[in-house]
Amino acid sequence: MLNRFKNGSLSYMISVAAVFFQRRTVPLTLTIDHQKHFFQEAFLITVNSHPYFGGGINISPKADPRNTALDLIVLEKQPLYKVLWLILLLLYKGRHLEHKDVYYYNGINVHLQTSQQSFAQADGEELGKDEFDVTLHKVTRYFWC
Repeated sequence: MLNRFKNGSLSYMISVAAVFFQRRTVPLTLTIDHQKHFFQEAFLITVNSHPYFGGGINISPKADPRNTALDLIVLEKQPLYKVLWLILLLLYKGRHLEHKDVYYYNGINVHLQTSQQSFAQADGEELGKDEFDVTLHKVTRYFWC
């Protein structure tokens, strides 16, 4: 409904607020270009090949669809006031990446592994609830218009 009034981004923000109170954290092992990182309470994990998702939200301002690297952002569970502050930083030209509680990575080979079930989606399509062991990388595809 909000998309009809050109406020699609607001619907995502409302969803984030609702998820904040319902979503459980998950232990995450991230390997990006052979460097391992462990997060005990990963709350949001997003891998992007372009800067925007959902209604034009600039979640990954450094992402470039023309190069071979992927951008990855991890946020561990935060108090509500910090999440609200991060949303404001996000909406203000991608300054959320500068915050100490936002973990930003850029690399060619990304491996994500969870040891507990979690909900996930790929390009807006729900993947269901499961443990995940996923390796991601970009592949160049040529097309003609």
